[in-house]
Amino acid sequence: GLSIPSNIAEGYERYSMKEKINFLNYAKGSSGELITQIYIGIEIKYIDDECSPLKVASLQIHPRKYQHCGVTSISL
Repeated sequence: GLSIPSNIAEGYERYSMKEKINFLNYAKGSSGELITQIYIGIEIKYIDDECSPLKVASLQIHPRKYQHCGVTSISL
């Protein structure tokens, strides 16, 4: 999860548009890795499917429904 904003920040500091775009592409790839890691975490029961970040974010559910998961707010 940390590599996504790190790649965006690094790309922002680059001078050429080609380099900036490369780092945005790296960030996009890292987001795919993160989604895969979340699915694996759910599959091996490390992450509760009911509390999965994917479910909470994709459904944009009211945070009260997920208080038992430790969700207090959702920022999109």
